[in-house]
Amino acid sequence: MCSSVRGRAWIWPALAALALLAACGTSDEAVRGGGTVGWGGLGGTGAVGPGGTAGGGGGGPGGQAGAAGAGTGASGGGGGSAAAGVDPSNGSGGPLGPGQSGATPKGAIVRLPAGYDPNVLASPVLWLFNEELPQWSAIADQDAVVLVDLDEYNDVDAIVGKLNDSLDVLEAQYNVDKARYYWAGWSAGGNLAIIIGAQNQEGLAGTLVFPGTGGNIAQPYMKANKGHKIRMFYACGDQDANYPWQAVQNEAQVWASYGYATEFANVPGSGHYIDEVQTGIRAQGWAWIKSFNLKN
Repeated sequence: MCSSVRGRAWIWPALAALALLAACGTSDEAVRGGGTVGWGGLGGTGAVGPGGTAGGGGGGPGGQAGAAGAGTGASGGGGGSAAAGVDPSNGSGGPLGPGQSGATPKGAIVRLPAGYDPNVLASPVLWLFNEELPQWSAIADQDAVVLVDLDEYNDVDAIVGKLNDSLDVLEAQYNVDKARYYWAGWSAGGNLAIIIGAQNQEGLAGTLVFPGTGGNIAQPYMKANKGHKIRMFYACGDQDANYPWQAVQNEAQVWASYGYATEFANVPGSGHYIDEVQTGIRAQGWAWIKSFNLKN
């Protein structure tokens, strides 16, 4: 797969990967939360403490239809209709067909939905941080979502490299909706989705974690952001021994107090891993977040 030239790259500015391995100090506003224990060396970040009254966040409309193709063709024929989408990339020439999967040059796994049709819809894209393709395939097929499995655990440089690599490939070779990019993560992947996402909000519609927390690493970026705000779905099992659900819920409430649209779901009977077949929690999260995009 070839790469395109695009105007932005997902980055991790002003933060060394080593910072994930150390406990963060509290700010003058945020106190340590329930001591959320991360996964695989990501522990100790904690969830941020109360920072104000939790605010609400309403959902906007879904993707709007793209503008009709303008002008006439070289032979004098009328212009055609563009695929629906908020901000279509109009890429073409990719080797994958509907329902097929393949690797990018850096090893991210791209899966096209079974109903992928670039002439009808610019597909939203969901990147998976420590989540698995089978958990999301049925959801993706229902709403024509392109999935990208980063196939990494907590190697930040590799993750960011695969994010940018897959972004190049998708925008150049497939018709994806650049206003509807989402990240989903579990455990360490959930932590990273929030932490990296907090620093890249201008190009990201939202995050979903099952669970994960950004804690005091994400907090300065969440608070300082004056532009587009990511939308954030949190889920946590009430039997999770690693992430106390109260601490995860508290983080969602703190971000809401900063003006973010957040949603928290407590999953009864679930431990650290939340099974999708038994709970449908990922489908619930996707149903909540899918109407949000960079234009609303």
